[in-house]
Amino acid sequence: MTSPKRATNWIDRFPESPSDAFISSRVKIPAKPIIGLGVSSSDVDARQLEAGLKQVYFPTSNACDILRRFSSIGRAHALEYFPDTPSYVSGLYHDLAPSTNSLPICFTGLAGVGKTELVKAFERLIGTYPAFNIAGMEGIPNIAGWYMRVNERASISQLLLPILEPITSPVSEYSESSSGHKSPDIVRLLQRARRRAHRDGVCVAFADEFQFRTQSQDATALITKLLYQLWTLGPRLVFVSNYSLLHTLKRRPDQDRDRLLSSPMVLHPCSSRSDDWNKILEELFRVGPDVFRLNAAQDGEALHQFSFGVHRRLVDLLVLAYRMQRDMKKLTVSLADIERAQRCEEFSTHRETVNILIEQSITKKMVRPDLWCPFQSLPSNNVVHSDEMVDRFVRKVQNDQLRSSLTSEERGVVEAIEGPKHRSRTRANVVAIGRPKALTRETLLDGEACFDETL
Repeated sequence: MTSPKRATNWIDRFPESPSDAFISSRVKIPAKPIIGLGVSSSDVDARQLEAGLKQVYFPTSNACDILRRFSSIGRAHALEYFPDTPSYVSGLYHDLAPSTNSLPICFTGLAGVGKTELVKAFERLIGTYPAFNIAGMEGIPNIAGWYMRVNERASISQLLLPILEPITSPVSEYSESSSGHKSPDIVRLLQRARRRAHRDGVCVAFADEFQFRTQSQDATALITKLLYQLWTLGPRLVFVSNYSLLHTLKRRPDQDRDRLLSSPMVLHPCSSRSDDWNKILEELFRVGPDVFRLNAAQDGEALHQFSFGVHRRLVDLLVLAYRMQRDMKKLTVSLADIERAQRCEEFSTHRETVNILIEQSITKKMVRPDLWCPFQSLPSNNVVHSDEMVDRFVRKVQNDQLRSSLTSEERGVVEAIEGPKHRSRTRANVVAIGRPKALTRETLLDGEACFDETL
C-alpha cells in the first residue's frame, strides 16, 4: 500500500530564499554563437542574428529579486492550502468557495524590458514535476503554476478551457455542485477551474499581455471584470501589464484600485554602471563573435544611452546596424556603425522614446503615460540611473559647446575621425514677398502729409 505523501510534494517545488547564483544557474539562457554570417543575403543573416540575440536571457539583480518573490509567494500559498495530505484530500471532496484572501500582484515595467521573459524564467526556476500517488489515489498531477496569455478578444472561457480540457489525468473530476439550481456557464466554469487548481496543486497563476485588451471598446470595465474572475480561481494571481493599462486602472473607483494595484512589482532597466549591464552586453556580443567589434566596458555607456537599457530596443539597434553594414558590403559592426544606425530614419521611433525617457529621468515629470511608472516609490538603483541621465546631459552640453568653438579645420579633423553624420533634411517653407510699387513724387508728398499730422 502506498504511504501518504508529505506536504513536501507541494511546498518544496518553490525554492526558499534562493541566491542570485542559484537563480541564474536555473534560468539563464547563454548565447549560442552564430558562425558563418555573411554567406546568405543581408535580410536572411539579419533575421538569424536577431533570433540568436532574442534567445539570450540573463537575469539582472532586479529580476532575481522578483523571481525570489514569486517563489516565496508560491511557497506561502502551498503552506496555507496544501500543508499536509489530509488537507489536500479534504479539498478534493468539498465545494470550494472563491478564494480572495490575498490581493493580486501587478507585475509591470516598460515595454520591451523583459517581463514575459521573466515569467518564462520562473517556469524554468521551479521546473516540472511528475505525477505522484497517495493512499487510494494514483496519478495526481503536480502543476505549480498556470500561465495564460491574454489578447484583445480573450474571455475567461478562452483562457481557462485550454487548461481544463482535455483531461489527461487518470484522477477523475469530482462531482459538480450539489445545489439544486442550475448555475450559469461562467459560474460553473470558474467552479470547475477552482477544483482543478486544487487537484493539481496550482499555487501561482500568471496572466500575461493584458495591455492588448486596452485596444477594445469599454476596455477598462472588461479588464477589471476579467481580473476579478481570475482572482477567484484560488492560486495567487500575477497579472502582467505595461504602464498604459495601469494608468487606466488608476482611474477606476477606489475599491478597484485598492484591490488590483496595492501589490505592485516593477521590472526596471538596469543601470549602465552595473555589472549586470556589462554581462548582458558580453553575452549578446557572443552571439555574433565575427560580427561585433564592440567592448562592453568601453562601449556600454553609449549603448545604454541609445537604448535606455531596454533589451528589445538594444537588440533592434544591433540588428539594424548589422543590416546597414551588410548593405554596404561590410561584415562587422563597430560603435561608429551603431551610432549611424541610431541616427537613421528606421530607428527614429526608438530614438524619440529614449529621448523622452531621458527627459523624464532628469525632470521627474511625466511626458508620456506609457513611459511613466504609475508607482511613485522607485528603487535606489533607479536614483543612480537618474543621476547617470543628468551626467550624460551635462556632458552632451559640454561637447556641443566645445564643437561650436572649433575652427573649420579642427571641425574637419573631428568629422574625419568620427565619420560623416547623416542628418535628415527638412523642407523649408518659402514665402513669396511682393515687390513694392515704384515711388513717385505724389506718394512721397502724401507720406510727408501723414507724418506731419501725427506731430
